[in-house]
Amino acid sequence: ALKDINFEISKGEIIGIVGGNGAGKSTLLKLISKITQPTKGSIYVKGKVAALLEVGTGFHPELTGIENIYLNAAIFGLKRGETKKILQQIIDFSGIYAYINTPVKRYSSGMYMRLAFSVMAHLCPDILIIDEVLAVGDTIFQQKCLDKIRNMRYEGKTILFVSHNLNITKQLCNRGIWINNGEVQEDGSIEKIIANYQYDRAFSANTNEIDISTIKRGKKLIGEIIFSKLLFVTYPIKFGQPIIVDISLKSMKTTLFYDVEIRLDIHNQDDICMITTTNRFFDITINHDDDGQVYQFEIQNILKPGLYYLSLFLKTAEKHQDWIQRGITIQIEDNAVYNYVDISQIPAVIFPQIKFSIRNT
Repeated sequence: ALKDINFEISKGEIIGIVGGNGAGKSTLLKLISKITQPTKGSIYVKGKVAALLEVGTGFHPELTGIENIYLNAAIFGLKRGETKKILQQIIDFSGIYAYINTPVKRYSSGMYMRLAFSVMAHLCPDILIIDEVLAVGDTIFQQKCLDKIRNMRYEGKTILFVSHNLNITKQLCNRGIWINNGEVQEDGSIEKIIANYQYDRAFSANTNEIDISTIKRGKKLIGEIIFSKLLFVTYPIKFGQPIIVDISLKSMKTTLFYDVEIRLDIHNQDDICMITTTNRFFDITINHDDDGQVYQFEIQNILKPGLYYLSLFLKTAEKHQDWIQRGITIQIEDNAVYNYVDISQIPAVIFPQIKFSIRNT
């Protein structure tokens, strides 16, 4: 799963590990946390390690929440008296006081994650390893966890963080390691790593017409009908000018597809969805039976000049047929509307055309 991996992590660093599904990220974390032994090579770790790798890992389903706190603390090396001193802090942070005496086998995945993160964060490890588990928590608790991670950074803790939410990864981490096919593709600043990773996994739209039937899909889908071609009617795409996109479909079997939904999303480099649109917004029903049909979106463009990622999602009668997730890079070019400012350097997320004047009253 991994080969020729070689890097060092210093005390106090927060490392974001990025890569596609199956790249080897979770295997790497299991090796570092000594859950799995490497078949060759050596891993040297100095300090106590706490790992959150999968929801429910390290919990005994028949034990209550409070019993699992004592169990995990004991495994970590704390005596019962030491655990008692931090017990209330763990329970309060988790927010599941009402269920703390309930066997954890009855917990939801979100409750599991709440308790697991709270336990690991309060055991004061030297190294904390987190693999995607925060994704199952609600938004408020996720923010609480992120604030806790930031505090741990100020305390000099070392953190290895894996998440498909690249925006959160960029906020938290100061260094990134990109794993691809079991090897280190790149190691550097988190901004550079995420930008290169996103660009690599997307198809660059360097022409106005793209055969998207060959683009790699991100997950298993039904695929009875797929996206086949995308045409940028306005090309190159300039700041302030509308984005007009023609979309063609390809049927993989001869049938009438009812209640087709075509959705188009545009994300910025921070993985924030800037624009989303679908035929359902316009109360337009599509029953597709002719691959010669073309579906067009015309979008007002107030996106700043720069690089963006386009996603396409196709559904028929609630069946997920096709999904090209951030699979196409598009470049919004400057339109010289402003002669004295580099719009790409303005911190605002979007930047509409603005007029300014001075007049006498």
